[in-house]
Amino acid sequence: MSLRLNAMQKTYLTFVASDTYGDTELSVNNTSEWFHLVDKANPENTVGAADFIWSDATVDGKPAFISRANDVAITGKSYNNVLYKGPTNGWTSEQQSGVDKNALALIPGEVFQSNFRHGNSNGTFILSKDELSKKGIDLSNGLDFIGEAVLTFNFGV
Repeated sequence: MSLRLNAMQKTYLTFVASDTYGDTELSVNNTSEWFHLVDKANPENTVGAADFIWSDATVDGKPAFISRANDVAITGKSYNNVLYKGPTNGWTSEQQSGVDKNALALIPGEVFQSNFRHGNSNGTFILSKDELSKKGIDLSNGLDFIGEAVLTFNFGV
C-alpha cells in the first residue's frame, strides 16, 4: 500500500500505530509487532496476526527515513522498518530508533510518502487447526477474519 499525505504548508509529521483488536488473546509469542486477526463472526477470538514494514520513505520527493522514538517499549526484536504498536514514528533526515521523541530529526515538508506492506513470509499467520479448535472455532464453513492496524497522524511538533 502506498501512503501519501499532503499538508497545506511545511510541517512535521509523526504517527502512532494501534491495533483495534490488540486486547484479544494471542496464544503464541505476542509481541508489539503483531496486529491481531480475529474471527469476523466472534471478534473476541484471535485467529492469527500480521506484521507490517515500511520502505521508500520520502518528504517532498526526496529520500527520507521513518524513525521510531522510545516513548513506548518494544516487545520482541526491534527492527528499523517494522511497524510496532504504540511508539511515535516520524519522517526523519537520518535513521533513528529508540530515541526520545523530542530528539527525532524530523524533516519539515508538504508531501510525506512511504510504502507499507506485510512483513516477510512468516509475518502473517493463521493459528493451527488445533489452536482454532481449542477456541471453539468451527472451520467446516471456512474462516472469515478481519484485522485493523490504525495509524494516527500528528502534524506539527
